Amino acid sequence: MAEAMNLSPGGRPYEMPMASVFHFDDNGLIKRLRSYWDTGSFAEQIGIDIGVIRSLQSRAHAA
Repeated sequence: MAEAMNLSPGGRPYEMPMASVFHFDDNGLIKRLRSYWDTGSFAEQIGIDIGVIRSLQSRAHAA
């Protein structure tokens, strides 16, 4: 997919602050997991428009 969007692997390091929130059931098993990350900062660091990431997110949620 990266090739289709003219994104070449760069091998560059980046930082992506993230947080995950876990919800557990009465047996201590994970019932739900929600993760949050700073996609705007990521897009800026690798030099792409945030719209590219939003498009990928929309595709992922529609699947």
